[in-house]
Amino acid sequence: MISNISLDKIVIDCGSVDCSVKQWQDPVTVIQGPFWNQWWFIVIVALVTLATIVAIAIVRYRRHERLEDERRRELDAQVAMTKERKSCHMCGAVYDPQVQ
Repeated sequence: MISNISLDKIVIDCGSVDCSVKQWQDPVTVIQGPFWNQWWFIVIVALVTLATIVAIAIVRYRRHERLEDERRRELDAQVAMTKERKSCHMCGAVYDPQVQ
């Protein structure tokens, strides 16, 4: 008897004598299917998943940009230090003018 009833609308009528399970006829207790099979739950899960993926991508992108900036600053500092070094015009020895 229960196999003929669709799972999205099952009615348990405990007002009758035998407390039988039947299809919807009168406004009594309606038991709907599980919430995870509802369209609204699937949409919420999809949106939360999408938001999580986008948030992870943004965090990774910002971290990548920060690391690139640090590498660029280090390279600029090395280039600037190389440009500041001088060589002796007599012997050709390289020296740092700020150390003397």
